[in-house]
Amino acid sequence: MKKNRISRRGFLQTTGASTIALMAANLSSPGGVFAGTLRTMAFPGNKWPGRGVLNFNESAVVSGVVQYATVKQMIDESIMDLTGESSVAAAWEAIFPASNPISTSKKIAIKVNNTFTTKTHWQVVQAVTNGLVSMLGGTFPAANISIYDLGTSGWTAYSAARFPGIVVGPSGASHSDATAGRNIADCVYNADYLINIPVIKTHWESVGSITLGFKNHIGSHNPVGCPNNSADLINNRCGGIIKDKTVFTLLDATKGTKGGYNGSEQTFTTYATSMRSASSTQTDPCTIIMSTDPVVVDYLGRKIFRIDMNDATYGSGRYDLITAAQNADYGVGDESDQHWDYREFINGTLTTALDSEKMAMTGGLGLEQNSPNPVSLNTAIAYTVSAELMKYKPRICIYDLTGKMVWRSGATQGRSTMVWDGHAFDGRVVPNGVYVYRIVAGSASVARKLIVRR
Repeated sequence: MKKNRISRRGFLQTTGASTIALMAANLSSPGGVFAGTLRTMAFPGNKWPGRGVLNFNESAVVSGVVQYATVKQMIDESIMDLTGESSVAAAWEAIFPASNPISTSKKIAIKVNNTFTTKTHWQVVQAVTNGLVSMLGGTFPAANISIYDLGTSGWTAYSAARFPGIVVGPSGASHSDATAGRNIADCVYNADYLINIPVIKTHWESVGSITLGFKNHIGSHNPVGCPNNSADLINNRCGGIIKDKTVFTLLDATKGTKGGYNGSEQTFTTYATSMRSASSTQTDPCTIIMSTDPVVVDYLGRKIFRIDMNDATYGSGRYDLITAAQNADYGVGDESDQHWDYREFINGTLTTALDSEKMAMTGGLGLEQNSPNPVSLNTAIAYTVSAELMKYKPRICIYDLTGKMVWRSGATQGRSTMVWDGHAFDGRVVPNGVYVYRIVAGSASVARKLIVRR
């Protein structure tokens, strides 16, 4: 692994040990390796608050052109890591809330940025739609997907050959979104879910200096506009139909602009240099960021700007999504980055340095994925406990998804492995299902999930 990449702690600017309070009910990805956050968001479609994936691949742009094959690889590997699923189709199925699962009758609206010079790149959108139509054994109807913006021009790239059967183009807006005080795009009004795919741009200083997921919904309402007042921007994005239907956000940072919302695409040399391999000369950002938590996406997108511009305060506007998240009444996502857990892919490789960084953040605890998983008989759980934490009598506990503890064992210093035989305290065999296992020492805690399947 190259030495000059931005580490997880460096990227998030996390300091000190983090207390991770992880409740079983908040974990719903069997293969995931993500810690939980301290808050449960009210955002209905935010399935995993604080969870996200950043993927940089220096081959994503060649001679100024976004490469579809590389972008598809980036999105496929990221969505599988985000959800913990072993196939692309299952991973896309997993992003939808358990209370509103995907089916062939459901409709999906995808908001792109298709106005001005720098637009969401069709290669990114095509990789997403190809994943969506692979759901449910390849039976999810392409006709149930709408790609929209309220702008009427610039749709040439979204050809029928690239997006067969998918509804593409500007959407009318004849239905009221009472919370926003404006009409909402018809395809959003009629959809069951909303996916947001912004492109990375700068914007006016008065509205936060950046265009990411938050600003992308300027084109979801009519009349279109970007007034400099918090009530309009916050209500449009943090309430009403957009909040109720959003299930997934993906930031297209393969290429972007620092020349304003209507600027031409520009290089991000400082950021790219910090991420690329030593032999590469790549200067485009070559990144995608995804999460069910829109605040995570905008936060990490803002970090790209701050790194590239060497400005630790860039994008600290009055009306951005991150600022809105600091008011718990909106419930749009978790802005407390020290409680997040996200993975980085660098040139197709899931970086391994995150495990040691997580050890530092959790005060010296490490917990690995059990093996084998799913569990049919016995499973091994490897863990690490620092000498400093032994005074807290560390322990490993296994819970069912109601939060009931079914098994517990003490933990020893250093790296060790314990074996669980699938039995509860009373000796009974636990039923098939998803379980949470957690290592705890004082206030430090790390958790993962396992599946029992016989």
